[in-house]
Amino acid sequence: MYRLHRLGSLTDPDPLLLDYEWADSFENTEWRPCVEHFLAEVAAQGHEIVALPSPAFTPGEDFVEIVYLVDGVRTVFSSDLLLSLIVIQSDDHTVLRGVWNEIGSKVGWIAG
Repeated sequence: MYRLHRLGSLTDPDPLLLDYEWADSFENTEWRPCVEHFLAEVAAQGHEIVALPSPAFTPGEDFVEIVYLVDGVRTVFSSDLLLSLIVIQSDDHTVLRGVWNEIGSKVGWIAG
């Protein structure tokens, strides 16, 4: 489904990256379920997740932003279809960086 890119450091301000697999159809139906699975893992560790209104799925969507509150912090997910990446931008990465290694040990890591 997806794997995580390793963190440079716990205080690195760069976006967090998930690498996901998609079919050859270029419809990009795979990225939103990856976000939902990732957030379910975060919630399972006791963090509050609130989905904010988001656009309806459109086949082939790319760089569409889906916004959630993670423990009250605005967190934005978007996909880069051609690079098979989900980019996570947050006003404060503290929570996600705190659970990153545990989730990565479950879903796997990108080599490198």
